[in-house]
Amino acid sequence: HTHTHEQTNERTSLHFVTQMGVNGKPARRSHFANCCRYLAGTHVSLQLQAIAVFIAASSGQRFLPEFIEVGGMLTVLEILILETATETDKSSALRLLLRIAQAGRKYKEMLCESGAIKYTAKCLKTAKADNTQHCARELLEELGLGNPEHTDELAKWLVGLLSAVKSPGTQQNAAQALRVLIPALETLDISIVEPALLLFSSLQLPVQYEGCELVRLLVNYELLRQPLLAGLLSFLKPPQQDGAGDGDWSDQTSSAAVVYAQQAAASKAIGMLAADADELAELLVSQQAVHALLVCLGELGHPNTQSQAAFALVRLMHACPYVIPLIRDELGDEFTDELLVRARVC
Repeated sequence: HTHTHEQTNERTSLHFVTQMGVNGKPARRSHFANCCRYLAGTHVSLQLQAIAVFIAASSGQRFLPEFIEVGGMLTVLEILILETATETDKSSALRLLLRIAQAGRKYKEMLCESGAIKYTAKCLKTAKADNTQHCARELLEELGLGNPEHTDELAKWLVGLLSAVKSPGTQQNAAQALRVLIPALETLDISIVEPALLLFSSLQLPVQYEGCELVRLLVNYELLRQPLLAGLLSFLKPPQQDGAGDGDWSDQTSSAAVVYAQQAAASKAIGMLAADADELAELLVSQQAVHALLVCLGELGHPNTQSQAAFALVRLMHACPYVIPLIRDELGDEFTDELLVRARVC
């Protein structure tokens, strides 16, 4: 019964505030102006949702300045970094801030000047729920669109989040937001290369995927192309074999797993880059990519690495037919012919 009663209250509150946004009567406006004073009490998420509905209503923008004037926006921002705030409260706060950002560039700038980028980035890093991370990413993306004065600051925070290796969700969402933001940036610093390549060290496939897509975007910038390709090729080296009894066995196993994950992800990225542009394929061939991929092809105990290396070789053969004799000398006629069949299909 209690649960049903709470649901009824939630529906009633949401209906009330929605109607307040539509009608905009003075008595209700004064009640709305006091909403932020109760955010520290119970049903915080409900109140945040209600205010978000109000602001999103057709007449909501008329009262948005009033909400900001009484400290509503700053209060909601503080929720993002409160240790006692629940994941539900944080996601509701992020949705409300997104509604404010969507009201126009003026409000985006106001949010950024109030520390929204820093607060949201920290929230993304510490969030434990996927939904909270998703909401944080959406807000960061919105803050970066049509807001040129703050894109550089946003980019620096997102690049920093790529190094959050203990939180794959943070890395994944930061990379996604960065891909949205990059076209709006006037310049890119070479310091982005190392954090971007760090995504290839993850054992999580979604993070590896974001690493591939991010590199495909960054490699179009001449300043970044050479260090990115060199970094990918460095991942193709086989893991070092420690002497018996040296180090902890579990540490060696974990380290080898990371290396094989890097090999597979880097091989996949190389294949995708070779398919994207013949120029990139030729650059990769000139940097001994064929030899490195042939070494990966010999990792008998790691089929994913072998599969991705074969995929990359097929792409290089398709783009650069002059490497076929070299591959034939290493693999023999039968296996090379099988790769050629795949290359023709591609």
